[in-house]
Amino acid sequence: MGRALLDLHAAGALRAAHDVSEGGLAQCLCEMAFGSRLGFEVDLSNLTGAEGWVPLFSEGGPRWVLEVPPHAQERVESGLSGLAYARLGTVGGRTGRFRHGPSLFAELDLPGLFPRWQSGFYPAPIPFRGT
Repeated sequence: MGRALLDLHAAGALRAAHDVSEGGLAQCLCEMAFGSRLGFEVDLSNLTGAEGWVPLFSEGGPRWVLEVPPHAQERVESGLSGLAYARLGTVGGRTGRFRHGPSLFAELDLPGLFPRWQSGFYPAPIPFRGT
């Protein structure tokens, strides 16, 4: 995976890449959103074995989230040939939206969440709507 990511980066096929580690996929996506000031919408049904909230907070295994511009999608898919990957969703807006198929199960107000993440303290409830 590492060689493939380096090659895709060198080819200019990636806008951003972030490892999924501490905090899992949810933390990774939020950190990418904070850096770009853009929201996201992901569909967890595209992940193998995705059940409930587990894929959002699982920290196991080496995983990466890639932001790929539309014009480079085929190049990235070709570069990842033979490796396990899934298309999660899209970038845009100001919220973080988590779906499982057609069902929206969580939406985060990213501008409201950023100061809490940045300070490391939670003086007030996190702006969250979910089921």
